[in-house]
Amino acid sequence: AWGAPVDYQSEVTILPDEQEAIEKKMHVLPEAIKYRIRSSVDAVLWHYLVPNVRGLGDVNIRLIHEYKSISPGKPTKDGGMYGGFAALTGPKPEHKQQAMIYSHCLNVPIVVFVYYNKGNDQLIDFPVPYSSVTWNYVKTRIEKVLRFVDEGNPPPWEYTSAIMNPGECTTCDYLTICNPPTKMSIK
Repeated sequence: AWGAPVDYQSEVTILPDEQEAIEKKMHVLPEAIKYRIRSSVDAVLWHYLVPNVRGLGDVNIRLIHEYKSISPGKPTKDGGMYGGFAALTGPKPEHKQQAMIYSHCLNVPIVVFVYYNKGNDQLIDFPVPYSSVTWNYVKTRIEKVLRFVDEGNPPPWEYTSAIMNPGECTTCDYLTICNPPTKMSIK
């Protein structure tokens, strides 16, 4: 997985509570605590060697791996494919937003998205550097949701992940309270 197995850690837990992190012998992450983030990162490579960087020599960095499976796409009349894996030119926007949370909390500068084509076992990867622009967008949304929660109110669905990926709502405990539309079109 791009490096020495000893440096690869799968399912890295992010916890929003310092005491819980200490009790579970996990990383205490101040930004996760501040923004009440509980999640799990697919993998972290704690020491990835980039050899022979001009002017620096060997450089050791941390990387996040985010693994995503995706359909191959749909066939076109001319025998090609559209949508799904066939349409990937980079990570999906909702995946970038999710990963910037991980990158920010763990202070890891690069996220590598590895997409797996469920149709033919093909892989493609997209290394993406930390983006303060994406993080600030996500942070603003998190802060809005936290204000609703602190006031004892459920956040309107417009502030939740329903905007980017309504499918995620189907497994949410607050689906009946939030009541997002089942289908939406972006104008």
